Amino acid sequence: MLATTQVETVRALLVLRFITGLGLGCIMPNAMALAGEFSPARTRVTWMMLVSCGFTVGAALGGFVSAALLSRFGWQAVFLVGGLVPLVIAVMMVLWLPESLQYLALKGDPQTRHRRLARWLGKLDPTLHVDAQTQ
Repeated sequence: MLATTQVETVRALLVLRFITGLGLGCIMPNAMALAGEFSPARTRVTWMMLVSCGFTVGAALGGFVSAALLSRFGWQAVFLVGGLVPLVIAVMMVLWLPESLQYLALKGDPQTRHRRLARWLGKLDPTLHVDAQTQ
């Protein structure tokens, strides 16, 4: 999306928008999977619904932000902000979002793996008892 600010031809715009669309199209199913995996069973559907609705609300807010940016800074500002915000979110996700529980269960050093799994399972269900013997 950031590269879109530098286009000089309609063809380049079409190619970059297509590539951007592919990338953005992958976000929703991944976000839904994460919400489903890291939500407690009793509130899982609620969290998945909130993620789904959040995308719609975000798209609507994006339209209002775009209108404000267009009138003050031109069309390139829309793609600049639209590219920078997801980059900031991606950095935060890399820093604070854990791997999937299945990945944590299968990969890495057994002691580290067990400790990380126990921590995340405890967050999902505080009543769950996980110790060194838990399989």
